[in-house]
Amino acid sequence: MSDLSPGLQAVLRLSELERGLPRRDVEKLEAAIVNSRYLAALMNRAVQEGSLTKFAMSSTPNEAAHYDSIGKSIHLSIGTLSDPRLKPQQQSDLLTVALGHETAHALRSKVARDAVSEFASAVGARLQDATGNESYVDLTASTKKYLNEFRHNEALPTDYRGRMQMAKELVRNAVLLASVLAMNGCTRAPGESAKETIVIQDEYPIAVEINAAARSAETKYDHIHKAQTARPTADRADALAPAIGVAELRQRILRLTATLRTEADTESENVARMMGSPFTPELLTIREGESLGELKGIGSYRVSVSTVYRKAPGKHIRISFLPKDTENDRSSICTFGISEFANDLSEQGYDGRETTLPHREQWGFVRRSSIDGLTFYVKAELYRVHNGSNKGDPCVGAIAIDASREAK
Repeated sequence: MSDLSPGLQAVLRLSELERGLPRRDVEKLEAAIVNSRYLAALMNRAVQEGSLTKFAMSSTPNEAAHYDSIGKSIHLSIGTLSDPRLKPQQQSDLLTVALGHETAHALRSKVARDAVSEFASAVGARLQDATGNESYVDLTASTKKYLNEFRHNEALPTDYRGRMQMAKELVRNAVLLASVLAMNGCTRAPGESAKETIVIQDEYPIAVEINAAARSAETKYDHIHKAQTARPTADRADALAPAIGVAELRQRILRLTATLRTEADTESENVARMMGSPFTPELLTIREGESLGELKGIGSYRVSVSTVYRKAPGKHIRISFLPKDTENDRSSICTFGISEFANDLSEQGYDGRETTLPHREQWGFVRRSSIDGLTFYVKAELYRVHNGSNKGDPCVGAIAIDASREAK
């Protein structure tokens, strides 16, 4: 059990009096905080630093909570505080996770604002330099730098589609921010998600026109970019991988992660060699691969190597092996636990931690290479195995590997 600091107690009382937070919800907040020593330490620190001054209810649909860096407040949805479908312990767990995640954003709010400010300045300078002189503006270096900061903040990139969409939104938000600041003298940082972009649009109607123009320019750029960067394609037929057991699969994955030093280590030839999974000649000619094999006693496993985009450093690797009886991220069979796997990656020089994403449980691991400024990211996606408790045991169901290079 942990005590609430006088400052945090004052924030809770003011939230009840000034923001109309019901007493029963304030009591739930207090219970979640005092039952987690780590959460209490985080929140006490945020209050002490002045980045958390109040709690409030959120009316934004489809979200658990969000942090408002302008109001320095954490907004919680009704479902996070009281969902009739959840048992008391599940409700408490959800509230604790939401508070911890948003408090982390509160503590990092200045770092986030500084990163966005630097990115917006770089974009503005690049646009100014290019005016009247260039037919297009290359924002690759500035975007990579911003994405690397974002990636370290959230531990790992998402899948390819999610990462590309995130990059587009970051560029659009930064340009939008620069325009709004210039016209309104506002110091608001852009949102951490699409929902906060909408908030900015509602507050500054001129931003709607700016965003529409940005989308139009983006569509034209995408059309030109696809024509210029079209990559070879081939029929993504599966090669037959050998039937192996879970222990052997785990060892092969660790053998692959241990070799990651250069871009070539992510190519299909090396992946096929380390994983013992053949790829079809057609896919090997374009340096990609798909392989499907039996995972004894579990179901099947798939090894995939694909190109993120033409100039990306290395390939995107995904190895998936969820048990065949998995439903709603629950199963009766465990492949292998995350704790031991995390220890093995730590011995290989990876730094890892659990990351919190909506409807997805995963761990992220990062290792920098001394060769050519490369950083490798390993993502372990988890599911839960029934063990008689509500939470269940965390087991690994898929591994994704990406690389990035720091902007020069």
